Amino acid sequence: KSMNSQQFWGGGARAFSPLRYKNKYLLHKVKNIDIMNNILNKHEVSMKRGFTLAEVLITLGIIGIVAAMTLPALISNHNKKVIATQLKQNYSIISQAFTMAQAEYGDRKNWDFSSVAGNNDTTVATKNKYAKILGDKYFVPYLKNVKNYGISSLKDAGFNKGYKLANGNTPTYNMASENDTRYIIEMANGATYFLFWDSNTYNVLTDFVIYIDINGKKKPNVFGKDTFNARVKPDGKLQFYTAECPEGDRECLKNRCITTYTCGALIMNDGWEIADDYPIKL
Repeated sequence: KSMNSQQFWGGGARAFSPLRYKNKYLLHKVKNIDIMNNILNKHEVSMKRGFTLAEVLITLGIIGIVAAMTLPALISNHNKKVIATQLKQNYSIISQAFTMAQAEYGDRKNWDFSSVAGNNDTTVATKNKYAKILGDKYFVPYLKNVKNYGISSLKDAGFNKGYKLANGNTPTYNMASENDTRYIIEMANGATYFLFWDSNTYNVLTDFVIYIDINGKKKPNVFGKDTFNARVKPDGKLQFYTAECPEGDRECLKNRCITTYTCGALIMNDGWEIADDYPIKL
């Protein structure tokens, strides 16, 4: 059947039209070009977002300066928290032990030290005898997993040096030398306790001293940093040394912390925290 001119040149609904297909091809090509342009534009943007080597080095330098400024403070705050936590833990261990001893033997004022008392002797040997009775009968049986050196010199227990005050001075009579003797107990948590009867008045009720070294043989072995001085009161409770500061007098405790042994009382007074104005650098 022959086609009329309208059908030949693209007329009619079903006739072949070269122009129609050519237009579709051109449109498809334009779309592809647009897609490529979008890709190139995005790539160009991403390239613009990169950093030069100089910019990277400057950034790293700034980060290093900030880290150098903040890292010591972070380390110090961490150390303060660790010390306060360990001190509180050991205070609780000692207090619980004496509470159990009182439950079995009654008030501490009735505890038996008759084998030593009454000889009016205040030599170190006699003081150690009092400490041995306290340790053997009223303390160690209520502790767990301990290594008990009994009456021993610091050196024989593995301490190669004596203790220092935070200001660098040698403490009077308070384990200043590795040859000093104490009743020494090594705890499973790494702490070491030193028992001593520190009195020249023959008052067995008030002068039992317990030195608490929260990390044992590890450095620095300095009062106020890792070692603290406590006393067993007549009622059996443990009290950190206060140097006769009035109760609650924080300034007194702080001022005497670096030159005496009031640092434990200061930390306890501050709610088992080491405050920013703690007088010793940790």
